[in-house]
Amino acid sequence: MKGQHKVSDQTGHQLKKYHERPQPSFINTLKVKLTLYLFALFLVLIITTYAVLAYTEKTILHEREYKFTHELGNNIVSEISNRVAQTESLTKSIARLAESLDKKPEIYMNNFPGIIDFQGLDTIAGGGIWPEPHQFVSDRKRSSFFWGRDKDGSLQFYDDYNDPNGPGYHNEEWYVPARFLDKDNVYWSKSYMDPYSFEPMVTCTAPIYENDQFTGVTTIDLKLKGLNEFFNQKAASFGGYLFAVDRNNKLLSFPDPQISKRVTVTDGNRSEEYKDMEEIQRDLPSLRKLYLELKKINDSLINNQKGNKSIEQQAKTIAATSYQIEPQEGLLISSFINSKISEEESYFFIENDPLLKETAMHSIFIMPETGWKLVVATPLAKINAFTLKVKYSLLSMLVIVEFAILAIMAYIFNFKITGPLNQMCQKLQQADVSENPVWVEENREDELGQLAYELNKRSSVIEDVIDQLKGSNLKLEKRVEERTTEIIEALKLLEEAKNNAEAANKSKSLFLANMSHEIRTPMNAILGYTDILTKKLTDPEHSRYLKIVRNSGKTLLSLINDILDLSKVEAGKLELRFGSINTRALFQSVPEQFAALLKQKNLKFNLEISENLPNAILIDETRIKQVLNNIIGNAIKFTEKGSITLKVFDFTESNELIFSIEDTGRGIPKEKLNNIFDSFEQVDHNEIEGTGLGLAITQKLIHIMNGNIEVTSEVNKGTKFVITISRVESFDITKQEDEESEKHYSFTEATILIADDVTLNKDMIKTYLEKFPFKIIEAENGKQAIEIAREHIPDLILMDIKMPVMNGIKATSIINEDKKLQNIPVIAITANAVKDAEAEIKKVFDAYLYKPIQQNSLLEVLSDFLQTSETLTTVLSEQEDSATCAEISDILENNFLKEIQQAAESLEISELNSLIKELTKLSVEKPSKIFRKWILALNTGFNNFDMEALAEELNKVKAVITELKSVS
Repeated sequence: MKGQHKVSDQTGHQLKKYHERPQPSFINTLKVKLTLYLFALFLVLIITTYAVLAYTEKTILHEREYKFTHELGNNIVSEISNRVAQTESLTKSIARLAESLDKKPEIYMNNFPGIIDFQGLDTIAGGGIWPEPHQFVSDRKRSSFFWGRDKDGSLQFYDDYNDPNGPGYHNEEWYVPARFLDKDNVYWSKSYMDPYSFEPMVTCTAPIYENDQFTGVTTIDLKLKGLNEFFNQKAASFGGYLFAVDRNNKLLSFPDPQISKRVTVTDGNRSEEYKDMEEIQRDLPSLRKLYLELKKINDSLINNQKGNKSIEQQAKTIAATSYQIEPQEGLLISSFINSKISEEESYFFIENDPLLKETAMHSIFIMPETGWKLVVATPLAKINAFTLKVKYSLLSMLVIVEFAILAIMAYIFNFKITGPLNQMCQKLQQADVSENPVWVEENREDELGQLAYELNKRSSVIEDVIDQLKGSNLKLEKRVEERTTEIIEALKLLEEAKNNAEAANKSKSLFLANMSHEIRTPMNAILGYTDILTKKLTDPEHSRYLKIVRNSGKTLLSLINDILDLSKVEAGKLELRFGSINTRALFQSVPEQFAALLKQKNLKFNLEISENLPNAILIDETRIKQVLNNIIGNAIKFTEKGSITLKVFDFTESNELIFSIEDTGRGIPKEKLNNIFDSFEQVDHNEIEGTGLGLAITQKLIHIMNGNIEVTSEVNKGTKFVITISRVESFDITKQEDEESEKHYSFTEATILIADDVTLNKDMIKTYLEKFPFKIIEAENGKQAIEIAREHIPDLILMDIKMPVMNGIKATSIINEDKKLQNIPVIAITANAVKDAEAEIKKVFDAYLYKPIQQNSLLEVLSDFLQTSETLTTVLSEQEDSATCAEISDILENNFLKEIQQAAESLEISELNSLIKELTKLSVEKPSKIFRKWILALNTGFNNFDMEALAEELNKVKAVITELKSVS
């Protein structure tokens, strides 16, 4: 080794310093040597390439390429024409067959589907026979036979075009021009979106003649999807693209659907329709030149027929007969029928083609039979492809020469450069740098020698660096171990927090269920016996005391309802129950509800109702009353003097119910306005009692009803709330229903089993039912209820949910499985109003009642299961009118049955909305309890977007018709 001693480099490491050596001379540097070698090689390649290309004539090659492009276009036109000819032949064959067959539907239905399904081609979307009005059946205007493919590709018969309310197939664009065709000619429609498959297609139409008289047409519908796939395959061969337009320059295909198609999604159905070139060029100005060339072809066809009165008259007739054909289009159709488009080809260049992103040659080829135009777009680079191909073939001869030169250069590089470098690499690879430094030979005078010197110079550092890395690794491993322990502890804490949260959520649900039961159970007795005593006592003073008790009980019940409602809303489980209500009666009843409080505080109540308010609206009556009661109750609570004003505004065109509540009370400070809708939040915690839930629930209820609430306030001047409920259905009624009417029942003899461990509850129910011919038997728990039921076989069981020994749910489950008892209706009596509990109750019981039980609610449920003759003391009627029921059943059966059944299958929102509106209007014009009950169920399902329940109700239409007929 050469002389060496220790020095420090810039990093501070102690290095072994070598003797200083001079830099290599300029002529000896690899930089110079390699540059000279490569320059010599470059000169050889330039001279050789120039000599070869001198023999090539560029213009000749380009002419051959243009010819190749035109041959390609003509071949594609020929292939498309063959496919078109097949479709035309099939269409004319069907027309000839239609001319020869007897006009009997069964003959048409048996013979034509197999012909239309030509070899099972999936490009054929369908076809049909379309007689002229009254030609097939003299007393029928429309008698078409049309088959189209369903989602599985099978042909299905469709009768939609025979709808007498439609515009008529004989006025369609694909039909009208056929009246002016010769017997052996066909007409190709413009492209359109198929209403069944929602795909673009065209129609081939052939006329039917009988005794030289035009009697209709036959059609074959051709999918355009296959055309686009065919063009894409062809375009792959030359790197450009192809597309076609119809006679009106509307696209039949295009490689980029984002540019060419208009896509719409309606009620879950995705439909596609091609644009025309006029619209395309507006979006892509670079294609305007192409649009003008296509338009020029049509203009030329029309101009050639100018002054021809017969063609002009024919064009006017075509445009006037079809609602889909404009006058200018009619002139184009007439000109095309009478003189085909010239087959002359044209080409031109477009800079910055929107698809190819470069200059491209566009060639237009005419298909005279259909009037379609094929556009072939070839990149300018591809036009020179043949030239490049020749160049590459010539340059391939140079490969041998270049290979020889490169072989020589490779030998030189290997001997002078790569050889020594490989030796260095091998020595470095064989050395173990973790043990000793690596030394390489330094006997060269060029850059390789300098490299060897630098490697030797740096090798002394490696050992020190390795030692430092070993120490750092030990520290890092220790730190990783510590962090791993910390992460494991953190994960344990997170798991514990998660379990605590889940336990807290379960505790909340259990608390709400228990609180509902524990409060509603005593409230059942309090409110029940209060109602009973109110009807029996005549002393005014005693009645007043009972009224105080009743109001206090309702206040307490309102508190638990507020908490449960808030829980339901926050869980997203609150359901709206829509029904028709008398609009004016709803608002006019408000002053009476608060009369006592208003009188107590000497406040005036102003009610302003717009004259333009509809008689009835469809809304959740309970929830809208809850909103009114909460806001007006707050207004009275916070107003010491002055007035409360309820103003109901005009019913807007957008079906919005808008009303405001304004008071002259203490007002709300600006800093607290944003907090008044928060749960358990009060403006004044010291002077006013309450939970702070009223406005929180009110806001959430309004939002669920598609509404909005706004508040403005000024301290010591008052507060104003404005409520807007959107999308409210309204209708006029000729007879007002009495909101306070009550039902009277007369039951036949029946045995009722009451299962409840609370004697007060059983006594109250017995008091409710004492005037009816019922035999009441009692049980203390679920187990006893089963034993008594097996002994007495009651007609109905009232089953409390929460009882000792065996609860009501378990007992009812056993009853439902007992063959002797399973047909006995069991009605649940529960104090748990939590949504999850309600779902479980519905699975087991035939019906259910919440505590506190009201007499009317109990009798209403009993009337559903026991023999009763019910009369309703409303101003509508004492009983169902047989003539009205008969009229409704006839209207449903003749006018709505088919539409309702179709709606139940499709569940298309816009159709359902229109249908339910018409049925609701009919229920108002023709009052019937049976019909009205069904309509309310439809509206509830629709407004809650419960499609499954709505479909079930729609499918009950035949049962409703049968029930109405039984009354008549």
